[in-house]
Amino acid sequence: MAETFDASALYSIAMLSLFELIGGLVLGSTMQKIAGSGFLPRMILSQAFLVIWGIMFAGIPLLIGGSSFGLTSFLIQSAVLICAWVSGFLFLDQIRAIVALPWLWFVGFGGLFATAGAAAAFLAANQDPALALVLGISFGGVGTIFLVIGLAMMRGAQKARKEPDE
Repeated sequence: MAETFDASALYSIAMLSLFELIGGLVLGSTMQKIAGSGFLPRMILSQAFLVIWGIMFAGIPLLIGGSSFGLTSFLIQSAVLICAWVSGFLFLDQIRAIVALPWLWFVGFGGLFATAGAAAAFLAANQDPALALVLGISFGGVGTIFLVIGLAMMRGAQKARKEPDE
C-alpha cells in the first residue's frame, strides 16, 4: 500500500532534508580534502571531526524522518544526502563561487520569506483575516523587499561585468 503524506509530514520531511543537504556537503568537501591529500594519515586525523559531525548532522535527522514517516521519507532524505555528498565532493569550488555571491542570499531568503508569507496568509485567510494580513505584510512584505534588493544587486553585478575597463 502506498504511503500518503499530509502537509505537515511533507513540511517535516523538507525541513529534515535541509540537515541532509548541509551534512552531505560537509561530508563531500571533507572527503575531497582527504582524497586531495593522497589519504595521508595526518589529513585523515585532522578531518575526522568534520566527518563525524557530517555523519551525525545528516544521520540523526535521516533516522528521525525514516522512523516517523516511513520508508518513502527515508528514501527521499537518503537521495538528498547522496546528491549533496557527491556535489560537495565533485563541485566544491563551483558551489563556493556561487555561495560567495552576496546577492544570492538576498534573492534566496527574500524569495523564501515572500513565499512563506503568501502561503501563511492564504492558509490563515479563512480563519482570521487580520492574522492573514499581518502574516502577509510581515513575512511577505519583508521577503519581497529582500528579493527586490537582491535582484537589484544582481543586475548591478551583471552591468559591472559587461562594462569594459577604462
